[in-house]
Amino acid sequence: YDFWYQPYHNVMISTEYGAPKLFLKGFDPTHVQDGGYGQCLNIFNWSEQKLIQKLDLGSDGFLPLEVRFLHDPKSDQGFVGCALTANVF
Repeated sequence: YDFWYQPYHNVMISTEYGAPKLFLKGFDPTHVQDGGYGQCLNIFNWSEQKLIQKLDLGSDGFLPLEVRFLHDPKSDQGFVGCALTANVF
């Protein structure tokens, strides 16, 4: 769904939402139970363009949306909000 690049740490983080075919007719909660929607953050090495880590947010982290780092460009901290649970990690 979203990605954010952090040049000082050579990472890009992307979120998982769901395939467009799942929500074209509206949101169906059964698709979440069936694994049709994501709950992970994918961390890439930017310069090598390789996936280096997958963070599973568990059942409290379904439908992670926007990834944001702190305003300090050298900070290694950030957050993501999850649509289904309204949790922030």
